[in-house]
Amino acid sequence: DYEKNPTELFLLLQQKAWGLASQRLLEHPEEARIWVHRKLSPEKAPNVHDAHDPEKSQAIVPQSQAVSTVVHQVKKYRWRLLPLHASIVLGAPSDLTIKILNLYPAAAREVDDRESLPVHLAASRLDVDEEGEKVVLRLFGVYADSIDIKDRNGRTAPELAKLARARKAAEKQRLMETASRKSSKSHASYANVETSVSRDGRKQYDDDDDDQSVSSVKSSFSTRFKMMMRGSKSMDMGDSLQPN
Repeated sequence: DYEKNPTELFLLLQQKAWGLASQRLLEHPEEARIWVHRKLSPEKAPNVHDAHDPEKSQAIVPQSQAVSTVVHQVKKYRWRLLPLHASIVLGAPSDLTIKILNLYPAAAREVDDRESLPVHLAASRLDVDEEGEKVVLRLFGVYADSIDIKDRNGRTAPELAKLARARKAAEKQRLMETASRKSSKSHASYANVETSVSRDGRKQYDDDDDDQSVSSVKSSFSTRFKMMMRGSKSMDMGDSLQPN
């Protein structure tokens, strides 16, 4: 029971302490065979009289027992896993998962609380687990008939693997399209900046031309002014030398 006495191996797997889990397997290989489960907590059903209430003596059984009986008939556990199931679901390294399988090969034939074999779980994670294919092949090697066994949704491991690869391909395509859009926006921004710089450059060039033209005009005016002043002085001197 997970609430009372879970194995150390299961807790290490849950914490994703892969190195410690591997060491635990070496020291306590028997824990690879132990199921860990979590029970459902029964809830009070509406409109059920409690037999413990003296004013409701027509009730046949106490309410808690009646609800517990109904729940157990439908589903007893919230989840129920072997270490092999847990290592696959939690994304343990393939070497650790295969080590657990080697210690307890019969686990390949066991279904979890959702009626999935370990190979179903591994095949459905091929889109997120780079080494998942190694685990799938190893599980097929241990339990060859599992290739044709369906999960509760009617899908075999090869069908789940195909769906997982399709999800991976779709995600890859989405990322490529996102990167392409970002690249296009980046190029557009660069082009805008380049255009702006080009315009500023032309404007600066035109301004420089204007400055040069103004300087040229000023220089020409200054030269003419100096010549006029010289001419004026010469006339004044000539006038001053003439006799009265």
